[in-house]
Amino acid sequence: MATTRHLIVFGAAMALAALVLAYPTPLPFEPLEGFFECRQKTLAQRGVMKECLGEDFTDEAMNATMELYKDSRCPLCKHVCSKQDVIRRCLRESWDVLALLSNKSVEMVPFVRSLVEESLHTLCDNDAALLSVFLDEENSQCLTDAWRTCQSRLEGAEDFNLIAFCDFTDIPDLDPYSKPFICQKYMDLFECGEEETGRCSEELKTSVTQVMSIWRNQTSCSKYFHTTE
Repeated sequence: MATTRHLIVFGAAMALAALVLAYPTPLPFEPLEGFFECRQKTLAQRGVMKECLGEDFTDEAMNATMELYKDSRCPLCKHVCSKQDVIRRCLRESWDVLALLSNKSVEMVPFVRSLVEESLHTLCDNDAALLSVFLDEENSQCLTDAWRTCQSRLEGAEDFNLIAFCDFTDIPDLDPYSKPFICQKYMDLFECGEEETGRCSEELKTSVTQVMSIWRNQTSCSKYFHTTE
């Protein structure tokens, strides 16, 4: 599933990451007592989400769609994008639970949900044009190299437990994972990706540039970029 991981990063960042939720990452600080219990609840929701997707994303279901579109550039993309309503429903059901986990989640889950849904739309728009580029096997190695170079740019913004789901401090001013922080870190990632994919195909570089432009102007993040310019 390496290609899918690169898609998460360069293909609109959060869209497919949210399908499985973030895995825990080592913490550089001592969190509040309830943080780890909260994190376990988010992991439980990953299982609920996978169960919700269930029949629609079995190997059999995906293979049936891929056989139907075997002459297209990306049969898998056809399947993913044909199931947008299912994906949104399963996400929504988990978001409704996750939004009640902490003081932070009340504010941040709607924000992250908006990022995810906008990103999923971006990937699947125009007959899954962007998704097809990011899942093209010919681009796989270049994306691998770019991801290795650029992943440090996120600095924790890929850990949903920290950015949206769980309180790790009871002093809001000490919480660095704000909405502007999240938007900027992914913009930093895309800027690095644009530079690193310059040695790849022109189509891939152009696609990363397009994603970066969309990210900068999408509803959830645009206000934060505009205020810093």
